[in-house]
Amino acid sequence: MSGTDRERWDLRYNTAADARAAVPEATLYWLPTPTPQRDLALDLACGTGRHTRALLEMGYRVVGADISRVALQALRASLAPANSAALVQFDVEAWPFAEATFDVVVQIDFLDRAALAVVRRAVKPGGLVLIDTFAGPPVPGRPGPQRADWRLAHGELSERFSDWKMVRIDDAVGRERAAIVARRPRLAIR
Repeated sequence: MSGTDRERWDLRYNTAADARAAVPEATLYWLPTPTPQRDLALDLACGTGRHTRALLEMGYRVVGADISRVALQALRASLAPANSAALVQFDVEAWPFAEATFDVVVQIDFLDRAALAVVRRAVKPGGLVLIDTFAGPPVPGRPGPQRADWRLAHGELSERFSDWKMVRIDDAVGRERAAIVARRPRLAIR
């Protein structure tokens, strides 16, 4: 991504409808209830926060991250005072988080294959990743990106996370989306 990407997304969010009206993807509810100590979740490419708000309501502590300052400002304005989330503006090419920081990483409607390696490392051993985005070839007039490189190939998530335990998967050929919840292996005890 680049400054041009940031400007494009800022422009898109400047003209977006009310951030609170967007409904979370149903796959978000594939995640378990957080532990009593309130697991830490990263909502990567959070936009105006439909998943950030839902994660907060589920009981997670949340870091919302996006390239767009405009989106993050809209998200901040939409949060109730009791629902605080840490909001971070950054480009995935300049990943700011340490390894094994998050109990859960959520990546919905965003695909940057180069970032998948750092996403994998950002999840704590035993933690979860939820990825849900567009799949299959682009179809003019249908939702989702019209560039094939911004869409998953069917089976790609299973392959990229083959060394993780699949908790739930929906990746049927012919569907326009693919989604997984996968658990990072726990460290071996020596």
